[in-house]
Amino acid sequence: MNNCTFEISVDDNSLTEFVRRLPVCFSSSGEVIYKARNEVRKISACGRCLVVKRFRNGGLARQIIQTITKSKARRSYDNARRLLEAGIPTPCHLAWLECRDGLGLVCESYYVCEYSDMAAIADGLHEHDGFDRPLVEALAQFVAEIHRKGILHNDLNNTNIRYAVHDGGYRFSLIDLNRMRIYRRRLSFSECLYDTTRFSCLSDMYRHFIRCYLRAMAWDDSLYEKAISIKGRHDRAWSRRKAFTGFLKKIIGKQT
Repeated sequence: MNNCTFEISVDDNSLTEFVRRLPVCFSSSGEVIYKARNEVRKISACGRCLVVKRFRNGGLARQIIQTITKSKARRSYDNARRLLEAGIPTPCHLAWLECRDGLGLVCESYYVCEYSDMAAIADGLHEHDGFDRPLVEALAQFVAEIHRKGILHNDLNNTNIRYAVHDGGYRFSLIDLNRMRIYRRRLSFSECLYDTTRFSCLSDMYRHFIRCYLRAMAWDDSLYEKAISIKGRHDRAWSRRKAFTGFLKKIIGKQT
């Protein structure tokens, strides 16, 4: 890489050196947690257990956008800081690093945060037989809290919401924050409901969540059917996208 810039949230020389070396050492360090276009690794370094996420910007258009605005790593860092300032738990932000190519475009970036052993909400939600009602009710309260504070996560799937049993109840945390937005205004009903559509299918569990969520937001029960309609439209659109993607993969596979 021709040029890398970074920011670190703590005064720690060993962490500074670790972040500087990420473009060289990332691929051979720690344990892979997730790998697709982006990659997430759990790494022990500097006396800490860390999570490092590498974002790769494939394609010129994406590189230009990430250069003009902010990289996904830098957005993740800033959003983590703002979440914690708002009293919403998330693993503590430690650093971001952006790498630029010869044209000065951000080609990859890295986000570093503390590791959390909280489980994905997917581990606790059972969408058909005997789902955990107290957990769903606590989740509805948590999602209502972030929405009342003007926060839209924009990717509330069942792995990006983390939870743990705590003092006879539940506590929650959010990860994967690069799409998150925080507004200094009251969020609309539609904005809030679209933000709840990703962590479950339209199941009995989700229907119970919506009833609890409407109460937590102090919204009238008459909005229930509108909320379910929003979820239904989301699920149908998702199914169409999935079918179209599958069709394209078959066509490409036949041609190769």
